[in-house]
Amino acid sequence: MKTSPKGFSLMELLVVIAIIAILSGMVMSGFAIVRKTSDRAVALANLHNIGLAMQNYANDHNGSLPGPLHYGQSPRYRRDSTGQLAHFLWSYLDGEEPIDNRWRELEAMTSPAYLRQRDATDDVIYLVQRNVRMPGERYIPPFGYRTGEDGIPIQPLTLQNLVQYDLRGEWALQDVDQQHPETIGWSPTVYLPKPIHGDVRMTLYFDWSVAAVPVKQGNE
Repeated sequence: MKTSPKGFSLMELLVVIAIIAILSGMVMSGFAIVRKTSDRAVALANLHNIGLAMQNYANDHNGSLPGPLHYGQSPRYRRDSTGQLAHFLWSYLDGEEPIDNRWRELEAMTSPAYLRQRDATDDVIYLVQRNVRMPGERYIPPFGYRTGEDGIPIQPLTLQNLVQYDLRGEWALQDVDQQHPETIGWSPTVYLPKPIHGDVRMTLYFDWSVAAVPVKQGNE
């Protein structure tokens, strides 16, 4: 006499479901780690290319850095956006020529993590170094000022100035967010609410090296 196949008991079903949940968690955890590692690698590579583009721009413009620049930088640019780094570097980073005032986006000035988190296309991704403190309470704006004290723009430094003032160890460009120490107290909504890459901020230095700088706690 043939017997009907026996089905799973409730306990067996619960065990199978638990195993599937554990395996799914392991897969998702592994995916998150891989994505974070990939995000950071792409961001550092993009910053490295931005550094190369700055050097090439300077070599084509009597040694001058691009600028004067706005403090916060988004990837967008157009013909009259002369305070945006992308406006100066698009031709060095495979961007589209801004022949009119339609906004364009320079892919090399984005990162996968930034694109996932931003709310609007004009969200700021980087800060440029605004002032470097020199001996004698003197400050130097590496990328110039759009408007100086007398209303006249202050032009950016040259590559030779970077060596002259020994600024090569200072950061030039860095991820920005509302927790960044230089935005505390006035963080606008165009800055993402927290660090793009979690516990590090991607940073380009004036010696054109790049690094993932740990985010400090508190007021940094």
